[in-house]
Amino acid sequence: MDLSYLSHILDKVKVAIGMSDMAKELERQYYHRDGYGEIKYPSGLDYRGYFREGKFHGEGTAIYPDGSQYYGMWYNGLPHGPGTYLNKKGRTDKVGYWKEGKLVVEDPNAASAY
Repeated sequence: MDLSYLSHILDKVKVAIGMSDMAKELERQYYHRDGYGEIKYPSGLDYRGYFREGKFHGEGTAIYPDGSQYYGMWYNGLPHGPGTYLNKKGRTDKVGYWKEGKLVVEDPNAASAY
């Protein structure tokens, strides 16, 4: 989900109805989530894991709308550290160390590092 678009919508909602309970709940879900949680985005992305300031951060699993998955470490909303990417057929596609969303070192032992 494009959070800048959501931010724009939330700003309009706050102005129109003055920070109603619904707007507060949306803001909490998408911006102020900290610690462990689970969320399903309207795009179909499912995430289970840790958040910091509303972004995926720490250990977590993302299941994408096409059925592919990434499980491992996250930093500031991106795969970062040891992790595994499974293709939409559930087969391991990439295993290793990630940096800012990109696989930088392929290492089949990385999955056991977290």
